Parts: sequence; C-alpha cells; structure tokens
Amino acid sequence: MKTRYIFLLALIAAASLVSCQQMEKPAFEDPASTRMEKFLDNFQNVLSNPKGGNGWYMAYYTEQDKTMGGSIYTIQFDKPAKGEATIFHEDVTPAAGWGDSCNYKLSRDDGPVLSFDTYNVAMHYFSTSSSEYYQSRGGDFEFELMSACPDSVVMRGKRSRNIFKMYPLEEAPDTYIQKIQQMDADLTLGLVEAEITGGLIQMQLDLNNRTIIIGRKGASEDELVSVPYIITPTGFRLYEALDFQGVIFKDFVFDADNLSLQSNGITFNMVIPEGFMKYNRYLGKYVMTTGRLGSFNVEIVEDVHNRSYLLKGLHPQFDVKLVYNAGQGALNWFTQSVGRTEEDHEMILCAWCVLNGQSGTFTWATTAGMRSVVDNPDIDNFVLTMADFGTMSGNQVDSFILFDYTEYNASQTVNTGFPASWNFPGGNFRLYGPFTFTKIVE
Repeated sequence: MKTRYIFLLALIAAASLVSCQQMEKPAFEDPASTRMEKFLDNFQNVLSNPKGGNGWYMAYYTEQDKTMGGSIYTIQFDKPAKGEATIFHEDVTPAAGWGDSCNYKLSRDDGPVLSFDTYNVAMHYFSTSSSEYYQSRGGDFEFELMSACPDSVVMRGKRSRNIFKMYPLEEAPDTYIQKIQQMDADLTLGLVEAEITGGLIQMQLDLNNRTIIIGRKGASEDELVSVPYIITPTGFRLYEALDFQGVIFKDFVFDADNLSLQSNGITFNMVIPEGFMKYNRYLGKYVMTTGRLGSFNVEIVEDVHNRSYLLKGLHPQFDVKLVYNAGQGALNWFTQSVGRTEEDHEMILCAWCVLNGQSGTFTWATTAGMRSVVDNPDIDNFVLTMADFGTMSGNQVDSFILFDYTEYNASQTVNTGFPASWNFPGGNFRLYGPFTFTKIVE
C-alpha cells in the first residue's frame, strides 16, 4: 500500500490563531520570566473556563506517521484552579478508572508545559507498559503549550511530537464519551461507494485500526489513499480534511438504517455482499453439527455489540469467541486462547487442517480460522456452514484442536495430556469439521 495524505488547513503551529494567546516576543520586551508567567496564567484561565463550562474533548493520536486512527479524551480542569483534572477515555470502563481525577501542573521547561503528574488510568493508558505492549504505545501525558483561546487549545506531545487539539464540550464529559462508545459499537460498515464527478469512488473502513482507504473504483493499489480517523457522536472525522478529486471530505455522518455515510453532500452507500446479515441476526440458539462428535445445542450471545460474540455450550470449560465481520456480514472463528488449567497452563484452540484422519497441520496464528456462509439469509431458520478463512499458508482450515501452550513453550513439544475435563464432548481434544449451525426458531 502506498500511503499518502492530502490535507488542507494544516495547523502545525498556532501562528494563524491571531485571537489566541501565544508565546511570542513583544515589541517592547518584558523579561522572559514575566512573559512566561503571563502566558501560563492565561493558559490556566482558558483551561478552567471553557465555553459552556463542561470541559474539553481532545483527539488523541499515538502514531507519528498516523498509520492508525485516534481516540477521544475528555478533560475537565478544576475551577478555581487547584491543579486537579477529571478525565474520561473511550476505552476505559467505569470499573477501571472511569472519570478518575489526577493532578496536573503548568510549568516552565524549554517552554511552557502542561503535565499530568500523578497516575491516572485514562491519561496514562497509552504510556503504560503491559504484557501486550511491553514498550507501551508511545502515548503522551506531557504537552508543550502552543496556543490557548476560547475555541481551541493547541499543544504538542513531548514524546510523540504530535499536535493535540482540544475543543470545548457542549455537554457533560461522561455523556460525550458514552456517545462516542455507542457510535463505535454502531458503526458497522465495510466497503462503501459514492458517485462524484469523474465516476465512482470506493472507501474501505478498517474499524479496528480506525483508518479509511479511499480511491476511484478499480484503482490500482498504489493509487489508494489511507487516512486515519476518530469517532464522533454522529460518525467519524478524518485526521485532516482530504481533497479527493476536487471534493473535500472531513466529517462523515453515519446512517445506521440505510448503512450509509454522508460527507459534504456526498452519500456513500455500503456495497452489500451476497449473504450479508446484520449483527443481531446471529444471536440465538442453534443446533451445531460436527464431523465426528455429532450434534448438540449451543447458543451465540453478545460479547461486544456489533463486534463479537460468545459461543456457549461447545465446551464445559470455556466459551469460544466469534468475531463479526462488518464488511461481509459474517462470523469469523479464529485461533484463540480459551483459558487456563488448575496448573495455570494456557490453553489454545488452534485452527487445524486435517490431512489423514487424525494428524494434520495446525497454527497458533490468531489470523487463521473459518468464516460463516449462510444458505438463505432471508429465512429465520437459516443454516451456517463454516468455511476456510484463507489465511493458513496454503492449507485449508476444516477443524479445530486444543493444545497446552504453556507446556509447548517449556518443552517445544505439543502436549495433549491435560485434564480430561478439558476435552470436548465424546472425550476428545480434537474438534473435527465440517461444522454447521442451524438456527432454532422459538
């Protein structure tokens, strides 16, 4: 993919914000310390007195090259200013630091700096190391102050050097974040297309990485443009305005009923693939039929709305996670970690290609698995057949198999001597395909 950006109205510095307070050298020069104090005092006044009194929302990007989209923070600075801020982030739940407060300070470094200097789950979400991100994700919690005015605050991350912009909220901070979370759940689109001068253009949404790939229909890969976005209460907004064939795109409004997007008077309609079904159609009870274990009742229940499900009843020790493919309107079943034994061994349900009855080839790769194909999406008692997803290096996934991943890492041998309670019905750690799911109509 040749990635290129065409942006308008770039705001790299605050020089164009003539109505805003900035650090600059006056004609009759005050001492540097005096100018700094005046700037910090003004900045503090702006932070603590936003329009409407609800605080600020901030578009937050961690990648310097913007290969991934951003997320949303809301920050409410105390008034009168005593150095405390209340912070929400769309990925932090109420149970894990929702609306917690932390200390902040305005200080002098090489220039004026805003720093959040006590730990806060939300503010330090992208700068904290974890087992998945052992070097964190390059997040900022210290910002160089560039300009401050009633309509916007512009800062630069000390770590990433990204430009961060804050805007006044028109509603309560938690309400705004809840709307962002709801839109993120509702936004289920894959490939969309629109008619503009010059012909059809198509846009592919990568919902997980929050980027769009846009180009004229039939364009070669090196002609496509990739642009990151953030979620808004009504849809999403591109990192910067995009001029595509003379049409300016920035904000997109999502129409859930018609599966379409609108931007600058242009409507993008979803290209509906054959067999497409909306998320809720898959919820319910099924008869699952396997290759050798026979048939038994299972249920598909909601996990993350419009994103994933849990398959219950397949195994006594765990549920299987199924992913909703919004572009195809189908279910995906991938290799996944499914739990730990009493000895604290991690168990992996692996995509498996059966070659000669019992042996075959399997993979730990979580991109390998199966997808659903529906026989008739227009009826209630439809039948889903699971087919190879096409990502297992030339092999076709037709089954799944359970392995002790902890033992494998210790001995480099595949261990299947785990407790019998971890076997599938029929006393087997092998789950043979083919698989079908027949919807039960109640």
